[in-house]
Parts: sequence; structure tokens; C-alpha cells
Amino acid sequence: MKKISLIAGILVILTGLVIASYPWLQAAYSSWLQMRAMNAWLAQPPTMTGAPAPVPDAAVSGGLRQADLEEEDENVPFDGEYVLKNMVGIITINKINLKAPILPGATAYHLNLAVCSVAGAGEMGRAGNYVLAGHKSRVKGRFFSRISELAEGDAIIVENRQSEYTYRVTEFFLVTPEDTWVMDHVTDSKMITLITCDYRTNPTGRLIVRGELTGEAEK
Repeated sequence: MKKISLIAGILVILTGLVIASYPWLQAAYSSWLQMRAMNAWLAQPPTMTGAPAPVPDAAVSGGLRQADLEEEDENVPFDGEYVLKNMVGIITINKINLKAPILPGATAYHLNLAVCSVAGAGEMGRAGNYVLAGHKSRVKGRFFSRISELAEGDAIIVENRQSEYTYRVTEFFLVTPEDTWVMDHVTDSKMITLITCDYRTNPTGRLIVRGELTGEAEK
């Protein structure tokens, strides 16, 4: 009986450990699938634009009040085929070990799969305000969960199949969900704006990281 009780106790502990670690195991598996999709995308010829169909962008119509940005559904399975077909670029921030695909349009579904460019804002590497939204994932290292660790001068690299663009962080600030001006177009600089939730504020605010383009390299 003691042996049976011991085995039962061990099984209960192991079951608890599996349940507790499930979000991290799932995130690790999704990261592996992400890397496969990005490698396959980069291996395609530059002439293959893979232009996706226009995506309705909830972040534009609802601004930063969109609940889609706040609530990550960690149970959404990663669809590598969909991401490979629709992604428009890759973001890399070496300081926080971030490398993720960029999907067009900050819809709820896209935000659960990748970092998202906001439709109607600027374009990668061009004059204007290139806006990227990402979840403040509760799994450390996923999406924009660690962008609060960045400092002035840190590199944010975004790339498409033709070119790689390096931006340097210039400022950080917090805004309310109603402060949609952070996505406004600019004409006098080549700017990048990263947007994620900030759970330190109540109601949930938005953490903004901005940078300026400092380098461009053709592939």
C-alpha cells in the first residue's frame, strides 16, 4: 500500500508539473514553428513578394482601446502555413532575444501568431511612422513581453526579402488606450513605433518604444 501511495503521489506531482509548465512548453513549440516559417520565408527568392490579401485592421478603427491587443489567447495553435503565406517581414531585437514574423494588420488572430504592422501607418524603412503592435505575453520572451528592458540606442532590426533596416531606440513612454496619436503619420523622419500593453497601470495602458532609422542594407 505504501508503494502504491508513493507512486500515486509521484504521478500527482508529475501531472501538476506538466499542467504548470504547459504554457511555456506550448510557447517553446510555437517559437520553433515560427523559426521554421521564417527560415522558409527567407529562403524564397526576393521576387516572390507573397503579397497577402488586404486585412481589415481593428487597431486602426478602434485605436489603442482594442481589447485584441490586451488579451492574448495562448491556446491558438501556430499556423505555419498561414504565416509563411502572409508574413511581410521579420523583426529582430537581439538584446531581448526576440525574433518574430511580421503579419499585416493588427487583428486578434494575427496578434496571437506574430508581431503585426498597423495598416494605414508608415512602411518599413520609408519616411513616416512604421507602427508594430504585439502582445505583452505572459510567457517571458514571447512577442513584446520584454521590450521594457530596452534602452536608448538599442537596435531594432526589421527586414523584408529585399532589405534590412536598423532602427535605434530613442524614447519610451506610457499612454492611455485613447492616445491614438502615437500612430499618426510623420513626414520629417523615418520612425518606428512599438506598441504593447502595460499591466502596471489600471486600466491597462500602452507602453510605447520609439526609434529612428540609422541603417539600411540590401540583401
